[in-house]
Amino acid sequence: MILFGASISAGIAIQYFLEKNEKIEYICDTYKSGIDISGIKVFNIKKLKHEDKTKQIVICNSGWETVAENLKDMGFNNLFVFRVQSNIPYMSAKKFKVIGEETDISKKLVKMYLDCYKKELDAVSEESALIRLDSNYSNSNMYKQEEGYFEIWYEKYNNIIDIKNYKYDKSYKLTIQKYFGAGAVRKPFYVVYNSGSSDCLVSSVRRNYPMYLEARLLLDILSYQETEKVLIDLGANIGIVSMIFAAEGYKVFAAEAGKENAIMLSMAANINNYSIMVTNQAVWNYTGTLYFKENGVSGKVVKDGGGEKTNCVKCFALDDWKKVKEWHNLKKVSLIKMDIEGSEINAIAGAEKFLKEFSYPPVYCESNKCTLFEKGYKVKDLFDIFSKNGYVPYILHENGLMEVDIEELQPKTVQDYLFVHNKERLLIKKMYGKMQKEEIRKLLLNEIKTMPIEYVNMTLESLKDFSEYCNDDEIKGYIK
Repeated sequence: MILFGASISAGIAIQYFLEKNEKIEYICDTYKSGIDISGIKVFNIKKLKHEDKTKQIVICNSGWETVAENLKDMGFNNLFVFRVQSNIPYMSAKKFKVIGEETDISKKLVKMYLDCYKKELDAVSEESALIRLDSNYSNSNMYKQEEGYFEIWYEKYNNIIDIKNYKYDKSYKLTIQKYFGAGAVRKPFYVVYNSGSSDCLVSSVRRNYPMYLEARLLLDILSYQETEKVLIDLGANIGIVSMIFAAEGYKVFAAEAGKENAIMLSMAANINNYSIMVTNQAVWNYTGTLYFKENGVSGKVVKDGGGEKTNCVKCFALDDWKKVKEWHNLKKVSLIKMDIEGSEINAIAGAEKFLKEFSYPPVYCESNKCTLFEKGYKVKDLFDIFSKNGYVPYILHENGLMEVDIEELQPKTVQDYLFVHNKERLLIKKMYGKMQKEEIRKLLLNEIKTMPIEYVNMTLESLKDFSEYCNDDEIKGYIK
């Protein structure tokens, strides 16, 4: 059989079928690949295109109905749904066969799963497990809707971001959830998100899926900074990274262009009693306005305002940070995190004075070939603008920082880099040499074999500038 969905349910399903001595060939997932769960390899959904259509597929996913319909469209009919989690309360046995339901073994496995996280759950103190309440709102009514308008539950925080009379759909609801990330975060915290969102980030929070594991490495690498620590979070979204660092004692100054996200981050900062100053603006190479399309984790700057959910928003250049009222107390910067969907080059272009003023702090930056291409850039352009300001790119490795040659190919479509200024390099203890060509080749082949087609196409497009990889016998076959 094949399992579909590299989620928590898959881990429980593996144990369930092992108890029954049933063989699992592999796990398929829409987004994840190249990993394994309990020794079972995870492949991208593309692998199913060439699979025997009579194979039994067991769906381990709370969104099982959509997955099942997609699999039926691909020609698979021998479909099952693995149900042990309470987040799938009703199941139509008429449409699909159901296994694992209300059995002694499934109850036992759920208990095993919950017990394995008991340590993390116990680490949440009684005090931090309580939502801080003010007289202006109650636990049972964290928000109210009146004539289609969302009114913030505590008017005092209106000076953070202009929320009053901001129009929402009447179905708009919020969820407040404790996130402990299956042990990925050292100090759990509350997250606020749109209950109806299908955003991949929200889905991960909802399932307490481990995210931003690299944050621990960053915190360790930056431990040499002994004085007050400050994070600049550009493209903060609903604030997972902001809160991971705030929980560790960092002051956070966040910028988020999406109004919904900025509202939810502001609320979460208050609930957790964290020092997070949020400005609802985009970061660009000038101060003024631009068009921004809200799309959850993928919100981005666009050329014009004609599209759905596209608004004219305020923007600022980091060089003009003193004009941002929410940031007026900014006195130092320990780290800049930048994930702004292809706008990274524009942001750095407007930050040369800012970087110098704050002694060239490290910058943790996403490099996404697809979003850079949409803005007319390549990865090399990103490397060049950082290099112009004296920065060297590194990849986070469990043994430390691995230096990257700026003339080399970025093998993955999406890669996060820690850019460290030349003057800071000697202060960072955990260095792990340079990335070698064989490592690049392995990552490149894995990207081509396992990632979604749009990523593969972009990777193959980027190979045009790197003839040595185009001439590799194994890679050559995929180019054709």
